[in-house]
Amino acid sequence: MVNSSVKHTKEDIKRLYHFYSRRFSTEPFDFTVAEVDEYAKKHFNDYSLLLQFSVLLMNHHQLKPQSKVVQDNAVKYISRIIKHSDSLFEKEQATFLLASIYLQRGQNDSVIELLEGARLPKLPANIVLSLSYLQKDERMQANQTLQAEVYQNIIFIMNSLTVMIQHQVHSNSDQLIDRGLKIAQTFDLNNLHPNSMMNFYLASAIYKRDELYSCIAYLKSFNKIVKNMMENYYLHGDDFFDEIDDWIKDFDLGNNAPLNIATFKRQVLIQVRSNPQFEHIKDTIEFKNIIHDLSNIVGA
Repeated sequence: MVNSSVKHTKEDIKRLYHFYSRRFSTEPFDFTVAEVDEYAKKHFNDYSLLLQFSVLLMNHHQLKPQSKVVQDNAVKYISRIIKHSDSLFEKEQATFLLASIYLQRGQNDSVIELLEGARLPKLPANIVLSLSYLQKDERMQANQTLQAEVYQNIIFIMNSLTVMIQHQVHSNSDQLIDRGLKIAQTFDLNNLHPNSMMNFYLASAIYKRDELYSCIAYLKSFNKIVKNMMENYYLHGDDFFDEIDDWIKDFDLGNNAPLNIATFKRQVLIQVRSNPQFEHIKDTIEFKNIIHDLSNIVGA
């Protein structure tokens, strides 16, 4: 193992992430995993690189979910980050990824042990930061900080509603869907953040699977979102969130989608066509039309 002292820049890491993301869609899966691991071992002291390589592996794990080595490699990188990194941000990100791996492995007690404290009320750090900017009369920075806070919270809300619908943990899932749709309309989330809406519509369709008309309506919305994401999708602001583009570009992976487009195409088709939740309607003309439309959208 070569522990290079060279640290990659953010641009280096973005380039490497998307290079290997493309490799996952064009090269044999195991070969690409081995290549990523070989590169990681040569730079085992670059914790920013290891963090994004962990994200890379977990984002592509579903291409071969039976491959234990993918999670094992991610855990190896994550453990090193948690043990050696001086960055609180990197440690928090790594801890979240570790909890996600534990969840996939069914190690629920380990997840709870890691994240139980996350249920505590969050400190309004960005509010304090924005007020400090305002006291210095740096209004643009204050505006950007607050817009980024609102943007993140909206996406978190939609993701939380999606999970609540998926698992029907609330007494009224219809109300969850209704409130989610109102939030989506208010903030134009179909265009602002189609990835979260794609998951929301799919969860809603599955919940309504015994009501064919409603189920198909949500699947049509799902298809429209997929088409949107196929058209060179990237993270961005809009007329309301007009100060967050620079903040987004500063993400470790920039404003690009985390999955290569070829990988994305395969996954969205499987999510619907091979979803056992739709088994009882797969022979209806309405569902066949959904699959036909989705196949045309992704070029399958």
